[in-house]
Amino acid sequence: MAHHQFTRDDPVKLETLKSQRLSNRQMAQILGFHKSSMGRELRRNGVCGRWCSTAADRLAISCYQRRKAQDRQCPTQLPRAGSQPCF
Repeated sequence: MAHHQFTRDDPVKLETLKSQRLSNRQMAQILGFHKSSMGRELRRNGVCGRWCSTAADRLAISCYQRRKAQDRQCPTQLPRAGSQPCF
């Protein structure tokens, strides 16, 4: 199985499959992902134990924006010996 990331349509499909009460393994086979990828997606982007494609999209966007903001704050020079790294 080739490595690929979730597209913007995959969470909507995942939400539909989840509402049909399919197992992570069944959803993975239908969407073409590994079963552990389903579990990670549901765990990372779940809200209060439930999973919603809209909430997952918002969480992913805010995480991306936070990472970009941290990258901008990171100095471009290497830290001096003994000092803390920027991450």
